[in-house]
Amino acid sequence: MNRRVFLVAGAAGIAGCSRRPAVVAVPGASPDLVLAQAQMRRDHAEAMLAQTLPASTTFSTTKPSFDVLSVIPELKGLVRLTMRLHPHVGEAPKADESKLGEPFPWPATEPWPTLPGTDAALAGILQLRAEDAPPQVTFKPGTDLLQLFWNPRFADRAPRKELHAEIVWRKRSDSAGNVPKSVGEAASGRADAGSGVWTDYVPFPCRLAPERVMEFPSWDVLPERMRQTVRDKLPGGEAAYRNDLSIAEGSKVGGYAPSQPEAKPPACPTCRWGMDYLLTIAEQEWTTARWQPDGAKQPRAAGLKLGPSAAVHLFVCRRCEAWPVAAVG
Repeated sequence: MNRRVFLVAGAAGIAGCSRRPAVVAVPGASPDLVLAQAQMRRDHAEAMLAQTLPASTTFSTTKPSFDVLSVIPELKGLVRLTMRLHPHVGEAPKADESKLGEPFPWPATEPWPTLPGTDAALAGILQLRAEDAPPQVTFKPGTDLLQLFWNPRFADRAPRKELHAEIVWRKRSDSAGNVPKSVGEAASGRADAGSGVWTDYVPFPCRLAPERVMEFPSWDVLPERMRQTVRDKLPGGEAAYRNDLSIAEGSKVGGYAPSQPEAKPPACPTCRWGMDYLLTIAEQEWTTARWQPDGAKQPRAAGLKLGPSAAVHLFVCRRCEAWPVAAVG
């Protein structure tokens, strides 16, 4: 006999955490684990509400203790700028501002993105203005607003293998007057109780405090000749490079992807060329003191838990007219 185990799913937004959560069927989950995860999410939401920050909040990442380009000028050609997003719970942003989580401004005549072949609504994950991305990140021509969605529903215990993501590119001025829309009810399972919803994949609504940071390639993809130069010239050698200079931790736009997808990016489903790294959504904004920004106290402000790699990396193909995207965990 097949048993149905139920997941207690919190609301998609932190503002709804005090409401009685919905119950969603998730095949194969342990009842004790389900209840424990639901309670952990509620406790985390309450902790975030107690740390609400004002709209003027900014964060600053401490620079390395040495000027790497003066020590190793050969690294200059490898520098990329990334924009650390620093999501945090605070005053509600304006409809068209950059933010993590819903609501998003949405045209009344346009259907909300759904999982292909179904009517299951995707969850709104990130809205980003072009000016909050580093200069080298190209938006689709004629647009200056990115809206990222993904599917928070999974049928088994390996959600990362099934993660479906979509990006809508808009012109922000065209969004004026659009009604802010949230599918929190659907994304938390209330509108589709027959499918499993992993609420850990639905962020609390967060403000962003974008900050430009310089980063270098992961050690694993650094050319061997440059590795030897680092070992010879950089104070602290390989360890200092890995810990202080390489990929910035946390949610970010532009820069470098982690080593594995950087070395072999996903192939575009249309043209089969390697796709370009676009952004990362991370469950923790830092794991080491090096990447903890000044004034930040909660590394998991967005309420996300994203599986073994603790992050989702988005890639885009700008060669194809539709600009397809792929999510890599």
